Amino acid sequence: MTLLWKQFLLLSIIDCLADCLDSGSYHGPRWRMEPGDLFIPVDSIEEEATLTCDAKGTPPPLYRWSLNGTLINLGQDPRRRLSGGNLIISSLDRQQDVGVFQCMAYNTVGAILSRRASLQFA
Repeated sequence: MTLLWKQFLLLSIIDCLADCLDSGSYHGPRWRMEPGDLFIPVDSIEEEATLTCDAKGTPPPLYRWSLNGTLINLGQDPRRRLSGGNLIISSLDRQQDVGVFQCMAYNTVGAILSRRASLQFA
């Protein structure tokens, strides 16, 4: 599924080249805040975790997230939702939610990938 992630990024860049190169008023996304590692205590009563992702760009960027290199389909998992670029995970599951997350911010000019962030129960 890593190939799908790379294809999505490549299509975003191609779209930029086709539509936006002639306009000087647009610019691709730039990071304001990238996600950081989250360590949740095993005995925690926390039901929710938030991975932060925020970028600026013109037009304003949209966001996608991957878990362990696979794009997260937010429409298929009601426990995961976006708030701005932040990924909010409700009803934490020690089996499904552990791993390496990565955020992508994109607009018609380009796309950027965040650093990798781990979510672990410790």
